[in-house]
Amino acid sequence: MGMLPAGQPVVMNLPVLLFSIAVALMTGVCCGLRPALNCSRQKSNLALAGSTRGAIGDIRNKYTHRVLVMAQVASSVLSMAAALAAVRTLVRLQQTELGYSPKNVLFADLSLSRFNPSTMRRH
Repeated sequence: MGMLPAGQPVVMNLPVLLFSIAVALMTGVCCGLRPALNCSRQKSNLALAGSTRGAIGDIRNKYTHRVLVMAQVASSVLSMAAALAAVRTLVRLQQTELGYSPKNVLFADLSLSRFNPSTMRRH
């Protein structure tokens, strides 16, 4: 089982995290806002009286509700599939042979950003 060299830190990508949070919030708002607005417009006495016509709404509201539920289920399944693929990839990467033995390996990080050829002396 291969291991990553000790000098390779694992960091979280902030733009990807923020994008994921934004998509999750937008999905929740989009799938929850329309039914909530429909419920707030209905007369509470009809819903409490047991009238299924007033509590459920008309055909258009049923269709909208079904579409939103299907979209939410589809996005949940897609998210689960993506998470499963990411976990499987991570497990496979951890089990992949590096092609060399990482024992007694020296890791050096060299930065050439300060290199200026005009300051070099010629002998």
